[in-house]
Amino acid sequence: MEDWTTSADEMELLLNLTQVSGIGAVRIRGLLAKFGKPSAVVSASMSELVATERIDAGLAQNIKRAAELDFGRTQLKKVFDSDYRVISFWSQEYPGLLKQIDDPPILLFVWGQLLPTDAYALALVGTRVPTQYGRQVTEKITSGLVDAGATIVSGLARGIDTIAHAETVKRGGRTLAVLGSGLDLIYPAENRSLAQAIVENGAVVTEFAFGTKPDAVNFPRRNRIISGLSLGTIVIEAREKSGALITANIALEQNREVFAVPGSIFSPPSQGCHALIKEGAKLVAR
Repeated sequence: MEDWTTSADEMELLLNLTQVSGIGAVRIRGLLAKFGKPSAVVSASMSELVATERIDAGLAQNIKRAAELDFGRTQLKKVFDSDYRVISFWSQEYPGLLKQIDDPPILLFVWGQLLPTDAYALALVGTRVPTQYGRQVTEKITSGLVDAGATIVSGLARGIDTIAHAETVKRGGRTLAVLGSGLDLIYPAENRSLAQAIVENGAVVTEFAFGTKPDAVNFPRRNRIISGLSLGTIVIEAREKSGALITANIALEQNREVFAVPGSIFSPPSQGCHALIKEGAKLVAR
């Protein structure tokens, strides 16, 4: 069977399809399952498209016009002019663990390399304002996992994420940083140099196209990729309404393991972890 995922023309059309109003990832996967490749989708007749589940006449007309969009061309130009790459759900390089979740992204924009060994990955997440205890625990857990050959996944945020990535880089391990923005808008900006260090032996990954700002609405979607790339998620210091708890809950929905590091009963940054442990998360101890 033809591998259309290596064709720039097909990838351009796929990028355009993601911009069709009302289509969504589920419909795109359905269309590709039926027609085989993006060019076959946009060249299909109206009757063929409407005969596809969840495609009405209005959406079919929008799909037919996808080839006229400029989005795919401009996005691929940024890829070709840089060290970035874009891979699709149908690519052999697409991470197997991420394919298993209910709503895997259609596209991943990648800076660096994804490797088969990244199947042995664990996510480390937590507060953006860790205590000294949280810093020490993150460094200790990260170093142990790196020495065991695991890939460390996190979100490049301030605090626990940054410590986990930096410790992995320091020890020569592999780490994947998942963004809630485009690759050209690293957030937070002070972690740009850390991102550059990560790609020397890892990757920075996002489902968001170039030019996408780090808006708050993007981060829950980013969190599902962090947990989706990982066999399990370890939460190190998280307040009761922390975003790290969102990642932990998503991991549970994805049937992945959740671990939590206990702390002082008087420490607000540990209360979220204690709640996870009470709900059944595996307690992390020496």
